[in-house]
Amino acid sequence: MNYRFVTSINKNEYDAFVQSSPYVNLLQSYDWALIKHNWKHIHTGVYKDEKLVGAGLVLIKELPLKMSMFYIPRGPILDFKDKELVLFYFEELKKEAKKHHCLFIKFDPMIHVNDYKSYEANDNKYKDTDLYLNIFKEIGAQHHGFTINV
Repeated sequence: MNYRFVTSINKNEYDAFVQSSPYVNLLQSYDWALIKHNWKHIHTGVYKDEKLVGAGLVLIKELPLKMSMFYIPRGPILDFKDKELVLFYFEELKKEAKKHHCLFIKFDPMIHVNDYKSYEANDNKYKDTDLYLNIFKEIGAQHHGFTINV
């Protein structure tokens, strides 16, 4: 594995990657951070063999007692079927979160896994739903909006 995690990506490279993804979403655009003027932010990314393969705008909300929370609206943007990539991204993000005294990371990726709430029993799951949910469990995410305690 030749992954490298970064917390600052060039705007043009970041937006080009996000816009070319099937998971594209306005809330993951580079400039969305400017809309959330009362939040800090970092533009995270993962390079594999020096090619950008994952990116995520992470909004940082300061909380009382010098703590914070991380929020990745409609992201991150990466191949959620690539378990190794997902695990790497979130392990590195957790390390970054600890530097910010982050209590938890909330994310809500732009993937459609079900026509019903993911915790309800039904037969209308898409074929990759269980794959996504199992990978999210491995990174420590809990259902109901996917939250990871740091």
